[in-house]
Amino acid sequence: MSLKEQVASQLDQLTEPELARVAHYIAELKDQLPPRRIKNDAYLEVREALKGIEGSMSQFIIDERTDRV
Repeated sequence: MSLKEQVASQLDQLTEPELARVAHYIAELKDQLPPRRIKNDAYLEVREALKGIEGSMSQFIIDERTDRV
């Protein structure tokens, strides 16, 4: 028996309020998951923003934090 079939079998045993909670959980899960089949090229924006920084990125961060240390 597949996982989907097992879950469907268990859903048949739930009351209406319990089913409403399950539906709510499913909606939350769908909101948290990244959309499928969408190319994630956000790294290109990061690379563009950081292209002006020369040298080591870790050294740049250290230098920027010297006033807070």
